[in-house]
Amino acid sequence: MTQKAADPISMRMAAFRSALQLEAKRGYDNRAIVGGMDRFLDRWRSDLTDDELQELSTSLTATLTQRKYDSLSTEQRERWVHEALTALDDQEAFNDTRPESVEQPSPKPRTSRSQAVRQAKPVSTKSSPEGLSLDSAPTVIKGVGPGMAVKLEALGIRDIRGLLYHYPSRHLAVSQIANLPQGEETAIVGSVWDVGVLRMGKGGALQSTEAVLGDETGNIRVLWFNQQYVARYVRPGNRLLVNGYFRGFRGKPTFEANGYELVPDNEDRLAPGSLLPVYPATKGMPQRTLRRVITNALVAWLPRLSDHLPEEMRERQTLLDVTSALRGYHQPDSPESKASARYRLAFDEMFIRQIFMLSRKHEWQAVRALKLTTVKAVMQEFVAALPFTLTKAQSRTLKEVLADIAGIVPARRLVEGEVGSGKTVVALAAMLNAVAHGHQAAIMAPTEILAQQHFQTISSLLDGMTRPINEPNHLVIEMDSMSKPLTVGLMLGSHTKRQKDDMKRRMEEHAVDILVGTHALIQGDVDIPDLALAVVDEEHRFGVAQRGALGGKGRRPHLISMSATPIPRSLALTVYGDMDISIIDELPPGRSPSQTKWLRPDQRERANRFIRKEVAAGHQAFVVCPLIDESDSLQTSAAVEEHRKLS
Repeated sequence: MTQKAADPISMRMAAFRSALQLEAKRGYDNRAIVGGMDRFLDRWRSDLTDDELQELSTSLTATLTQRKYDSLSTEQRERWVHEALTALDDQEAFNDTRPESVEQPSPKPRTSRSQAVRQAKPVSTKSSPEGLSLDSAPTVIKGVGPGMAVKLEALGIRDIRGLLYHYPSRHLAVSQIANLPQGEETAIVGSVWDVGVLRMGKGGALQSTEAVLGDETGNIRVLWFNQQYVARYVRPGNRLLVNGYFRGFRGKPTFEANGYELVPDNEDRLAPGSLLPVYPATKGMPQRTLRRVITNALVAWLPRLSDHLPEEMRERQTLLDVTSALRGYHQPDSPESKASARYRLAFDEMFIRQIFMLSRKHEWQAVRALKLTTVKAVMQEFVAALPFTLTKAQSRTLKEVLADIAGIVPARRLVEGEVGSGKTVVALAAMLNAVAHGHQAAIMAPTEILAQQHFQTISSLLDGMTRPINEPNHLVIEMDSMSKPLTVGLMLGSHTKRQKDDMKRRMEEHAVDILVGTHALIQGDVDIPDLALAVVDEEHRFGVAQRGALGGKGRRPHLISMSATPIPRSLALTVYGDMDISIIDELPPGRSPSQTKWLRPDQRERANRFIRKEVAAGHQAFVVCPLIDESDSLQTSAAVEEHRKLS
């Protein structure tokens, strides 16, 4: 792989970064460099030529104006060092912002998807530079240095392909100041008229940046709460792109800023109505840097992409070529062009996944399974003993499952239904049928609580047939239609070694007919020699390797998966394309149906208003978040922050 030559300014940046990292390591004691940080900054800046000074980014230029590091508190020094390191990251991307001499596409009028496909130009197939490919490290892209490459890797971006396919999580519409939507995240572009630090809170302890931003339609007050350092980077006369929310603050129309970036005067992609990409990011990787790097990758590598779909297929499916789709989703000209681009990229994901799923299905069915024809006497006795009548959906699903396992082709069926719809009854009936043929069955749950619930449910469903025994984690069931009693065992990871060894021995000796457990069932030393049917609950919570490990126990078993996640059938056929699907779409009598609604991120305020309204009416609401506190590495909601917003 070719290496980029180290220019003098890059070497100076590396020295500055090393000094900052050493200062942080020493606890910000101002002794990392002889003479202190203020003296180092004076000397470092004086070593730059006039031309090199012109090449500095605005954020780094502002950082170099610091002359009072010695007088800062330890907390303030930590903040400043973090800002300086971020400014250096910006500089790495700023050094080489001029793209390669590849012709940029001119702005297009808004078109429908079919029109966009007809107007798309043939895909260019320029050859890649010698020794480089889409698998090359991102450091070959202009503006990506070793430090930034580490941050990109934290986002899962390890090569050029990763940059091209790092899709925006959403797009913000650029609005004019006079037409800002209330309470929805948006972006504005304007000139800075004034900027300063605003002291807020008791005794002015909270310091924020306040600015006045204007465009041709008017001016607005912009606030960066608790971010007083922004005032050091932004100057009157700068042209800014700011994203945030338009709200009232202390009785004044205010734009609460989440982020900003400097934009050149000749930037024409940010006109009102334009769509600004917002990417999944990480600590030390601001949106402005990520946009710049991805733009450089698009300009340099899109012309070299070849399309894996033939032109005939693209025309038949009304699809854009892959180059136009990637450019159109990263930098859409209009909502219509974004929709066309998204349609093509989504088609690719589904198409490739379908091929993979079909391959997996053929691989699974290449080995013969045991024929488990329906033992009618066992099924009739089991159904008659149930304390309820099966719903029509349960009866239909049971027939489908029994038909699957009656053949020599290994079954792979997903049984989908809400909690309480009766999936376990169907699974238990199929397992009893396997045991009636003299074989073993197993059911695996993702957690010990769910495994224990399954064990208790089986005990409840077969209550009238259970023979009392004084052994924990075991059930003995006597059915008139079977020649001998059957045993149900429970095996959990939290069980003692003695308990697990005893259960393993019983399984190997065929003294257990149905085994209920967690991931403990797929451990290498667990042998289920005559496993004919495997049931996996909450299928999506197990990985492919885990499901395959259970499927590798004993013979090639039939596999039945269960899920309570409400997945539309069309989506389920895509996600679980290697399985047949049964949906228990009928609840037992007396159950109230639930409603599921999906809202876009920009509709969150609408959801919050609904929650407040219901709580005010005396009802309750639950907001489930994946995190308790905010994370620098995960771009997801946190409970503490959601509580603050709703309070």
